[in-house]
Amino acid sequence: MGGKVTGAGRFNDVMSLGDAGAMAVFDFVDAGLPTTVVPAGQFRRSMDGLLRRMGATGADVAVIEAGASPLEPYNGTAAVELLQPWIRFV
Repeated sequence: MGGKVTGAGRFNDVMSLGDAGAMAVFDFVDAGLPTTVVPAGQFRRSMDGLLRRMGATGADVAVIEAGASPLEPYNGTAAVELLQPWIRFV
């Protein structure tokens, strides 16, 4: 499963995850956000449903892009905080 949870909505980003082999692909646009430059509370509410949908795929491995500089307004810090409980390194 592949996902993009911060940034600006670009269909090319979603397509590249599928091209790389992801069987299911999600991004923040699926949560109703054209960009993640929104108030942190709105971002967190939108991500809650999206993360549940991602989890429902039952994927063994997920590659999630959550990049954003703390100096950028894309809610990168909030995204990492939301993903933290599920991050595992083997």
